[in-house]
Amino acid sequence: MRDIYFYTSLFSTLLIYTTILCFLVTFVVVTGIIGALVILFAIIVLFIFFYDGFKTIKNMGKYTSH
Repeated sequence: MRDIYFYTSLFSTLLIYTTILCFLVTFVVVTGIIGALVILFAIIVLFIFFYDGFKTIKNMGKYTSH
C-alpha cells in the first residue's frame, strides 16, 4: 500500500516537471522558431557532453589501423 511519502514525492516531481515544461513552452512561444532551435541545440550539446562525445569528436582523426 502506498503511503503519504510516495504521493508527496510524486506530486513534487510532477510539479517540478510541469514548471519546467511551462517555462520552456513560454520561451518557445515568445521567441518563436529560434527559441526552439536554441533548446534543441542545448539538448544536443548536453547529450554529447554527458555521453562522453567530446573525446570522440576530439580524437576522430587520430585513429590509425594496426
